[in-house]
Amino acid sequence: NYCTDYVSAVYEFWLHSGEVQTVRQLWPCLLRLLRYLREDIDLESAAPNRDFLTDNCYLGDGTRDGIHSRTAMRMGLCEALQDGARLADALGEAAAATSLRIAHEEEVSRVRRVAWDADRAVFVDNDHVSWRANAQAVLAGVTTPGASAHALLSRVAAIKDAIRPVAGFAVFHTLRGLFEAGLDRMALDWIRHDWGRAVQAGLTTCPEGFPKDIECVFHHE
Repeated sequence: NYCTDYVSAVYEFWLHSGEVQTVRQLWPCLLRLLRYLREDIDLESAAPNRDFLTDNCYLGDGTRDGIHSRTAMRMGLCEALQDGARLADALGEAAAATSLRIAHEEEVSRVRRVAWDADRAVFVDNDHVSWRANAQAVLAGVTTPGASAHALLSRVAAIKDAIRPVAGFAVFHTLRGLFEAGLDRMALDWIRHDWGRAVQAGLTTCPEGFPKDIECVFHHE
């Protein structure tokens, strides 16, 4: 999952800076990462917590090592392929852009087939619904932007036991998805609840974890 995040981070760097030279220097590494993700990773057999981390969220039932969404991992792969294609366009790498767009379409079709719950109209992991997975669907081109994205995340918000990610890198994707879907107020409330309460508790840095008597769920990033 850090590999997918890295590709998208480089895309965000280029998007906001316009700096092509740095992207060109990193391009061979990005291609190797994308090839590794497409050819060497089997998301059907990959083991959560051993092979990938997505939500870092513990359930009240004592689930060991927390919950990590395979569907969120799939969404991350879709976003990385999408962003890789955009970077290829920026670099004039037409063949790579075409190849990555085809791979993106294949992965989008796959995740829609294996993870969509038609009854609840959300993306799922068996019985679990991951906030990150559904929010990242908005970012990864799996869900149509606009009204469809807004409706999807509004449905997730109505599911009381939807998994809220804890680790900062996981919340980051969730917040991006909320803002992209036009749910600014919900995203700001989330930020105030997590970061805001940490500041109110007197924290002046981002620790690995909070003392148990501080009711904050944010940590690490």
